[in-house]
Amino acid sequence: MNKKRVIIPLVTLLALVFGVDAQIAETYTLTDITGWTTNQLATLPWFAHWIPLQPPGAPLSFSPAARNGSGAVVGDAPGYYPTPDRGAVVQSGATTYISAWGGHNWSYWSCDADDCHFFWGRVEHSPATDVNALGWIAGHATIETPHSSSSLDYIEHAYLFDPATGLKTDLTPDGAGYARAFRLNDLGVVIGNYAGPSNFFAFRREADGTMNFFTHPVATVQPMVLNNAGLVAGIHTTYTVSNRIVVPWIASNTTEMTPIPLPPQGSPNTCAFTDLNQHGLLVGSAWKMATPTETTAVRWYADPDGNWVAEDLNEIVDAGNYILDRVLAVNDAGYLIVAAHLDTDAKPPRTLLLTPDVFPPPTVVTLPPTSLTPTSAVLRAQVNACDLATTATFHWGLAPPYTATNPAAGGTLTGTVPTLVTCLLTNLEPHTTYHCRVQAQNSQGATLGQDLTFTTPYDYATWATEQFGAASTNETIAGPWANPDGDPWNNLSEFALGLEPQTPDTGVLQPRDELGRLTLTLTHPLDRAGVALTFAAATNVAGPWLSGPGATALVNLTRNGNLETLTVRTDFPGTQPRQFLRVNVEAAQP
Repeated sequence: MNKKRVIIPLVTLLALVFGVDAQIAETYTLTDITGWTTNQLATLPWFAHWIPLQPPGAPLSFSPAARNGSGAVVGDAPGYYPTPDRGAVVQSGATTYISAWGGHNWSYWSCDADDCHFFWGRVEHSPATDVNALGWIAGHATIETPHSSSSLDYIEHAYLFDPATGLKTDLTPDGAGYARAFRLNDLGVVIGNYAGPSNFFAFRREADGTMNFFTHPVATVQPMVLNNAGLVAGIHTTYTVSNRIVVPWIASNTTEMTPIPLPPQGSPNTCAFTDLNQHGLLVGSAWKMATPTETTAVRWYADPDGNWVAEDLNEIVDAGNYILDRVLAVNDAGYLIVAAHLDTDAKPPRTLLLTPDVFPPPTVVTLPPTSLTPTSAVLRAQVNACDLATTATFHWGLAPPYTATNPAAGGTLTGTVPTLVTCLLTNLEPHTTYHCRVQAQNSQGATLGQDLTFTTPYDYATWATEQFGAASTNETIAGPWANPDGDPWNNLSEFALGLEPQTPDTGVLQPRDELGRLTLTLTHPLDRAGVALTFAAATNVAGPWLSGPGATALVNLTRNGNLETLTVRTDFPGTQPRQFLRVNVEAAQP
């Protein structure tokens, strides 16, 4: 087997647009899509957070919440006892479920003059709320809580789930009663809210795991939408007054909330945001708190001076006999999906597509390279052509200014679906840090993605040269099977586990007994090519040594930068008085 992995730090920078500035439509062409057939709906522009058709292979009653350009659709899959509600990702006709951490059992008796009745149930769910270009999924899931008499006593924690590894990370801030994750961008930034000791607040988790918080001394903070440029929009609400005060806000790569206006028409005093595209076009609805059913569709954007503008779409669109109630979604090309109604006594609801009169430059985001070896890498980026013919190019080198330019594979891009583009680099140096970024261009201008660094993994020869210097060619000292420091690890094992080959290493493995299972925790670097770690267990030191169900089980897996920590235990059926567990370091086959 040939396993080569490396964790890439992401740098969140605003994408740069050159040429014509990102365009804001002056008006839109309106199309009523109410009652469209499946074939007609399939021709609509692509939206990340409005999904008109169920994906093939979706579970019964699947409720989609978001999708990415690679075809992954996430949402909630209701269950029927004893199967709980579960978050799910549907892709290529297959469904992967996301389990909760636990649940809440409740029951109570109710008696009247005639008899008594017993009511019981369990709350367990893990809905997925967003998915990014890397396939990572954000959501929230119940944890195991003590039994009570109320079905409302459950607790949820926010999560980030990677289907590729099965790793589900708890994003709940320390000390929080509960937390939910709402949106996730392609750089790995997550926004959500949590219950603090005295109020409800919001968090912004950066790609490197740093937690930042949106707080207000008296108001409840609610983040709603997020884009790749780091913009977050939401509202904060003050309830401690006779008439609550709602303030819409925007934050740019910080947790400093800057108030933004509501549209002047009709004097609304509250709003909700539903979507935010990569060009900074923010959409939703506004209304008066006294008449919450009478909403109006609104868009927000920053003018050339950086001032935010709020516009009632009913004032800028010739909507004929339609009243525009709410903008449900916006995509990077500027198309809108709007909930509306006919201006008649019956007010029948309608769903409308609004096509802008001008399209913007492409949107881009540089993604971590994949298929890393000591001498090669596949650069990746996500590009949205924004409905105009677009070309993409990768720039790379040891440091900016970039010394090499490679066209993305696949040629010209079109349409509105964000597309993964790649480029294979060869003849790289082992264990060397490189910079890369992507540029995309259409008739409206060119857009540069953020600079990203990646480091090629070690091969054994490079590591040996660093460790042994002039003696690196001496097989008896620096060869993979040599053991110059006399500890339990030969050089190949020292290489794989990140140990010191010329200093004895002790305490690397600390096995322990946990409920009759032999358990060990091991931390190792991820940037070592040409080796693989496997685990095997036996009930006799002479064997047989076995791996997998019935022999070994992976209990926990976490990653921190370039380090991975695994906890593995024996998995023998029944009670086994003698248990052995070992780590095998193997040279991966080319």
